[in-house]
Amino acid sequence: MSYFLTEEVASKAVALVVDGLIEPMMQRDEVRRPHLHIVVLDPTITLAGGYTFEDAILYEWSIGPTGDWQHPYREIARKKAEQTWRTGLPSRVVQQLAPHLYVEEDTLFAGSVNHLGIIVACSGVEDYFDEGFAMAIAAMLWALVKQRDAKARAHDFDFLGRHVEPTISPQE
Repeated sequence: MSYFLTEEVASKAVALVVDGLIEPMMQRDEVRRPHLHIVVLDPTITLAGGYTFEDAILYEWSIGPTGDWQHPYREIARKKAEQTWRTGLPSRVVQQLAPHLYVEEDTLFAGSVNHLGIIVACSGVEDYFDEGFAMAIAAMLWALVKQRDAKARAHDFDFLGRHVEPTISPQE
């Protein structure tokens, strides 16, 4: 399990992007519908490590009443994420440059990204907005992880990431 990219970090990143970007676009009718499912994977849980895709799911979030959804967006978002998890490639790259990597039951729509191992997928709106929202979430995840890493490097953790007592007293 990722040391810095936790479920708490994923929840925070998704909330920041949903509140600041996705919901405002939905309220202004800039996307097809106010429905979306988001999947974030743990970058340390890999196929090569012998894990299943379900093991890799770190966080999921849905927007809009799922009973009103026109399509199974949760399943589609999971398929996009699984395709990227399996191939290491964003779904748009598989779609346009590597369709030979499709397996039975893959979705043919784009909407997943892989930013330095951070995999996020979205489904519910136009595939280019699914992809854009996934990119925004992946970028926010990266930034929040870098923030946690910087704090750890500052003084409270040793080189192996274990918490240690500060070597400088508060009076110094």
